[in-house]
Amino acid sequence: MTELSNSPGRPSPARIYDCMLGGTANEQCDRDAVAKVLEVFPEAPAMARANRAFALAAVRLCASLGIRQFVDMGAGIPTHPSVFETARAYSPGARVVGVDCDPVVFAHGADSVANSPNILIEGDIRDPDRLFSDPQLLRLIDLDESVAVLLVTVLHFISDEENPVGIVARIRDRLAPGSVLVVSHACSTGSDSEAIRRIERLYQQSSGAFYIRGEHKIRELFCGLPLREPGHLVDVQQWATDAAPSKSAIRLVAGVSDATPA
Repeated sequence: MTELSNSPGRPSPARIYDCMLGGTANEQCDRDAVAKVLEVFPEAPAMARANRAFALAAVRLCASLGIRQFVDMGAGIPTHPSVFETARAYSPGARVVGVDCDPVVFAHGADSVANSPNILIEGDIRDPDRLFSDPQLLRLIDLDESVAVLLVTVLHFISDEENPVGIVARIRDRLAPGSVLVVSHACSTGSDSEAIRRIERLYQQSSGAFYIRGEHKIRELFCGLPLREPGHLVDVQQWATDAAPSKSAIRLVAGVSDATPA
């Protein structure tokens, strides 16, 4: 994946997402990819903003639970307000480690953690044992204390063959009681099948293939653990609100779970 991300003229999922959020850390190939996405999924930018709102709301929730440590898997190109900024604003003294395997992220993310207690490290979610043994991560994160692990729009870049459920289980096994898992994932249930087919095909031409799963499969990613309120997966636009989600070609669902049984 790292080599592909550096390929000239090849879209990067991190830069595509940045473009959808209105950022400037993207290239013409990424903007061209976004234009193709919008042909079949015109709600994509609004969905990206709702996903960011969910991630930051989840950080605030975790801070309210007394969690002071955050690991943001697939951190992506920093966007204001970032997970770093939100965690520190709602939990003074919070420690945040951003993790990504895309060099595009590091090209744009170094300044966001410069002169701060937070760090951005290179790591791959596909190898959680190595990641959670990384001396850089362990310098900041005490795994004997509760940790919020953010898996926000990252697991749908993991194929079934790479065993995303097993990956999450191995992350969970590293965490202390009181830890929390935060997940959002593109969902095929209730989505337009033709839009899904075309989006998956578009992302196969980028440096990160896309695997949109049904709601049942996404629920399995929580390894049987109950979800916090409202107790089931919800569309990201609906997170922490009573508003019905607007119609969208592709759904993005989210949930928050304690990482260990009660």
